[in-house]
Amino acid sequence: MTIDIALVNGCLSVGDKIIIAGQEGPIVTQIRRLLIPASNQELRTTNQYQNEDTIKGARGIKIVARGLEKAMAGLPLFVARQTDEIDFYKNEIGIILK
Repeated sequence: MTIDIALVNGCLSVGDKIIIAGQEGPIVTQIRRLLIPASNQELRTTNQYQNEDTIKGARGIKIVARGLEKAMAGLPLFVARQTDEIDFYKNEIGIILK
């Protein structure tokens, strides 16, 4: 499954653990692939993507990961660099969803 996101002043890498809001609560998953549109193309209009291992800065990207079927649009995505951050970000998502 994929989701489209706008990365703003950040860094994502394949293998990162991400926490996002889902219809039934927080979703914790691992990035399997990061895709960017071909040059001068928009995420929604292109069929050709380039694989990247790491993406920095600000740009539109497509994330491939498991369990994204019930992800909610328009809410923040958090990256857990350490295992103990997962519970913290799950709590943050819970607060946002209230």
